[in-house]
Amino acid sequence: MAGLLRSGKLPEEHFVQVANFFSDVSLRAMVEFLERHGLSAEELREYYQKHVRNVYPNRDLEEMLG
Repeated sequence: MAGLLRSGKLPEEHFVQVANFFSDVSLRAMVEFLERHGLSAEELREYYQKHVRNVYPNRDLEEMLG
C-alpha cells in the first residue's frame, strides 16, 4: 500500500484491497501507517480523492484530512 500511495497508481487488480484500506482500516491505524512509512496526509488525501472517494467515500477520513 505504501508503494501505491507513493506512486499514485492503482492497478485494477488491487482495487478491492485498496478500497478496503480506505473503508475498513481505522483512522488511528492509517495515521500510524503513514508515520511508519514516511508518508504524508496529503499523499493519502490525493490518492483517496483520485481513486477511492467516488466509489467508497469515507466521511470520517475526509473530515480528518480536511
